[in-house]
Formats: sequence, structure tokens, C-alpha cells
Amino acid sequence: MEFEGCVLAAYPDPATGGEPWTIGVGHTGGVQPGDTCTEEQALAWLRDDAGTAERCVNASVKGQLTQQINQVQDTKARTAFQMAINSVDH
Repeated sequence: MEFEGCVLAAYPDPATGGEPWTIGVGHTGGVQPGDTCTEEQALAWLRDDAGTAERCVNASVKGQLTQQINQVQDTKARTAFQMAINSVDH
């Protein structure tokens, strides 16, 4: 798999030196020190996490989307994924 930042062993958050622990491509859900994964699992988590971020952002949108709003929604979804979905105001 050729994703920038795909790491197959859990690593600590650079800012805290600990939680949230991350694995794969930005996956943090339930990750513990010492966890490992395969490339296939990392890809599955990426798909799930991106879907969660997209659903969260879409739930916050009311009305018909225009191209400009779609671009904003895409940006919000990427940001939500990066920030961890629990900190996004739905």
C-alpha cells in the first residue's frame, strides 16, 4: 500500500508523547501501545474512518449542496478525519 504515513505499528501522538496512539493511516480507535496491523487492516480502517468523517460532516449540512459547498464539505471531512471525529461538533 502506498499511502503517505502508513505505519503498521502503534505510535504515540507527537504532541503528547502518548494518547491518542495511532496506527495505519491515522487510525486511533482503540489503539494501544504495542499494537500492530497488516496493510490490509490499515486500508480497512482508513475506509471506515473516512466514511465516519464523511457521515459526520454530511449530517451537519442542511439543504442542497452547490459545488462550492461540496468543496467546503470535503475540506471539513478531511479536517474531521485528522482531528479525530469525537472532537468535531456534529
